[in-house]
Amino acid sequence: MLKLAIRYAFEEMKADKITLGVFENNPSAYRCYRSVGFRESETDKAEYYRVFDEEWKCLEMELWRTS
Repeated sequence: MLKLAIRYAFEEMKADKITLGVFENNPSAYRCYRSVGFRESETDKAEYYRVFDEEWKCLEMELWRTS
């Protein structure tokens, strides 16, 4: 399903780049996104979100069109 969404974004929507955020404490999702080509974005500032009285770090990831 993720590969279908990527193909749609690049082929139908003509996007040059896809970005997403994944929580650092979700290694399964992180590995899934890496497996289809996403890489961590270079950012100046880390983003944190308050969830269930905890602070969760959000990692920004990106995937660029290759052709």
